[in-house]
Amino acid sequence: MRMATISGNVCNTYVHIDLILTETGTNVDKNTSTVSWKLVGYLGSGATSSHWYSNSYHSINVKVNGSTVYDLPSTTQKSISIGTNTSASSPVTIASGTTTVPHNADGTKTCSASFSMVYRYSSSFSWNGSGSFSLKTIPRATTPTVSSSGVAMGTAVIIRTPRASSSYTHTLTYKFGNATGTIGAAKKVTTSQSWTPPLTLANQIPNSTGGTCVITCTTYNSSGTAIGSKTVSLALTVPASVVPKINSWTATDPNGYKDKYGEFIAGYSKALITVKASGIYGSSITRYAMFGYGGKSNTYTITELTASEFITNIQVTDSRGRMAELIDNVYIDILAYNQPSISKLSAVRCNSDGTANAEGNHIKIMIKASITALNNKNSKSFKLEYKASDATSWTTAATWTAAYSIDTSKVIVASIDKSYRVRLTAKDDFKTIVKEVTAGTAFTLLDFYSSGKGVAVGKVAEIDKLLDINLRTRHRVDEDFMIGAAIYGMDADGNPYEALYPRNSNGNTVIGYGNYAAKSGDTNIYGKGVNISISETPSPASFKPYVCKGDTLTYENIASAGYVTGGGTNICFYVPCSRYILGNPTPSAVSINGLTIRQGGKYTHGSSASAYVKPSSYSVSIAPDGGFYVNAVINTTTNAVNNDACGVRWSGKIVLS
Repeated sequence: MRMATISGNVCNTYVHIDLILTETGTNVDKNTSTVSWKLVGYLGSGATSSHWYSNSYHSINVKVNGSTVYDLPSTTQKSISIGTNTSASSPVTIASGTTTVPHNADGTKTCSASFSMVYRYSSSFSWNGSGSFSLKTIPRATTPTVSSSGVAMGTAVIIRTPRASSSYTHTLTYKFGNATGTIGAAKKVTTSQSWTPPLTLANQIPNSTGGTCVITCTTYNSSGTAIGSKTVSLALTVPASVVPKINSWTATDPNGYKDKYGEFIAGYSKALITVKASGIYGSSITRYAMFGYGGKSNTYTITELTASEFITNIQVTDSRGRMAELIDNVYIDILAYNQPSISKLSAVRCNSDGTANAEGNHIKIMIKASITALNNKNSKSFKLEYKASDATSWTTAATWTAAYSIDTSKVIVASIDKSYRVRLTAKDDFKTIVKEVTAGTAFTLLDFYSSGKGVAVGKVAEIDKLLDINLRTRHRVDEDFMIGAAIYGMDADGNPYEALYPRNSNGNTVIGYGNYAAKSGDTNIYGKGVNISISETPSPASFKPYVCKGDTLTYENIASAGYVTGGGTNICFYVPCSRYILGNPTPSAVSINGLTIRQGGKYTHGSSASAYVKPSSYSVSIAPDGGFYVNAVINTTTNAVNNDACGVRWSGKIVLS
């Protein structure tokens, strides 16, 4: 508390009159002080009377800070009594009061004061005095403001500092999370400062896209003394451009085929997709999505590769919910593999020079076969063998290992009395294919076996108790060909196997039982189209156990699951197919009613329980394990949460072309 005493002149009565001023309080917000004043009197040493008393007319005026706070006109009577028991420390109060004194803009103030007093009775005496005293300086800290309540990191914002005095300067500091720093030069900011929050502040919010930055403004007076600090809040957001980074991706073959052949092998390789990704500015990767499947693992294994080129998309999501995506440049090359093929194997009787002769003592074997090269790293071998009908072992006629295909012929010596089996084996790293043909005996129209109980037509008789026919046979009877037993073929060793049984003991028609029982060989059914018809149904109809180019599959309100991507516009979902997809057709999709989509208990993209939404476009691919991956584009994103799962009902068609 500050005080000051302003003494007046001493009259010849030795009466002292003083003005006592006291600063009793301050108002920081209003920049004012409360000043109490008292006009007092007392007798000093040398006083001629032990008691000074007056009940007369006086004029008294008191001014504080240039304003009159007390004014007694000369027409007003006032009683004043001052005894010798008074002193400067224990005066008599003549008048008192309080007044409010405003400070300068910088909080300083020197307050002036004065008084005058005139005593009028039989004589006239007067007192007067003036002076000043310094009030306590009121701190005038600047309250900062910002040009925008929130900005993205990397975007400039203006911090305004409306100072109370032109002599004031400021230091601006910020705190965001655990990050702190100074904005501009310390003690140099005057009325405003531009600041661009650095992107590095995003490190403080690895799991969020926004936070609150506190800016502190410290105000300094002309002497460089801090007079106070005030703050302002600024909302900072991570720019949409700040997304995680897909550093690399690799595709390896757990089965090892890619290492050997340089590429993935269709039908044999697996593709292990491994993604290396990193968050940015403190974020971490929380989700990976590959080929429509997502989770926390950065790997995904494709168990079956069938296409010549496999294309997928890779997505990563970080702890802020931001996503990065690779689409167009994510592919792997796949080498098509076909098992060894023997397209030609024939054996005919001939002369030694290969000229055809049904009665010749040589056999000409014509061969055409191939093996898939697989970047010229697949193994390859072709072996030609033969044996007479009564032989127990095979004789090698030729082998080829230099090329992946052969187209040649071979002439071998052959007894005219014996038939021969000819066998070609094509072998690579994956498969061994064997094909056999028979070259008959030399031609004779009719021949009897030595026992007299076997006969051959068009060839030499080789087997007892058998009718052996080597001529094309035509039945002239104008009736169906009837057979009461099975039709048999023979294996490489001449053993019979059941090929066709029109009606067995159970009343069933059986095809290919010999292959089935032997667990070798395939039963093939060929046709432009293959259909199965079953009569024991309410409405008998033909069923095709596959789909192919030209087919259209209709789905009525099928329930599926998927996920939302592409900023909320793309809905990816799976459509099953119970039949095998042949020939690698190109799929496309069209709407019937379209889609209803739900996420988190809400219908999205403008759909509802009773309203479908039709996408603006579709893209479709065939899933490796059958069925289709459908990507529907819907521009309306109401209630949609990007990079999250959704439930889907779809009415539409898949067209195969």
